[in-house]
Amino acid sequence: MDEIDEIIKERSEEYGDPELFFPILDQIWDLLDEYRAKAHSPHKVEGSRSLLYMMAYKLLRAAYNPLHLDSGKDLVGYSKIFQKIMKEKYLLKDLDAKDWDKE
Repeated sequence: MDEIDEIIKERSEEYGDPELFFPILDQIWDLLDEYRAKAHSPHKVEGSRSLLYMMAYKLLRAAYNPLHLDSGKDLVGYSKIFQKIMKEKYLLKDLDAKDWDKE
C-alpha cells in the first residue's frame, strides 16, 4: 500500500466510505443548486456557492462522525469566511439587499 492509499484508508475510517460519501455529496450540491434555481433567487454573490458547497461537505463528514471535532471547526471557519465576504463586499457599502447583484 502506498502513501496515498494509506491516506484514503485513514480518511475512510474517519469519514466513511468515499464510494458512498461522494455520490451523496453530489446529491446535496445538486439540491442546493436546484433550490436556488426553483426559488428564482436573484442573488448571485461571488464565492457564496463555493462556500455553501464546502459547508455541505463538512456537514456530511460530521454526519458520519460527529466526534471528529475538526469538521465542526471547519464549519465555523467557512461560516466566518462567508460572513466576512458578505460584510466586506456588500453590507458595508450602504446597499440594500435588492441592489447586491447590480455590482
